[in-house]
Amino acid sequence: VMHKRGMLGGFPASAVKCTSGVLGEDSCKQPLLWDFSQGSTKTSHDEIGGYNKFDLLLMGLISGKDMPNEKLIFCEGADKLYGQGEQPVTCKKIRVITAADIEAVRHHEKDERPVKKGETLW
Repeated sequence: VMHKRGMLGGFPASAVKCTSGVLGEDSCKQPLLWDFSQGSTKTSHDEIGGYNKFDLLLMGLISGKDMPNEKLIFCEGADKLYGQGEQPVTCKKIRVITAADIEAVRHHEKDERPVKKGETLW
């Protein structure tokens, strides 16, 4: 769950609500109310418009400084991955990931080296 559905799957924040409390905070109570009509767990969808901020971060086009308050909410061990309309979903664990978390594990020395024509990536 991100501010906007991702190009390679995901859901906008508007698609997921806690039974009570705030998504991404300790107050969030499960099951989550998940609107499967607003996204997908794995499917690419090029017609959704521009990239979301986490897509851009992973491509190296923006930095964490450009999105300091954004959260990526990951429902680990979801008891349901597909459905129609709004469905209750229980997660084994709800993980909150920030841009700073992603940048902390990236290898910037590799990111900053431009790829040259004909170069092999692996």
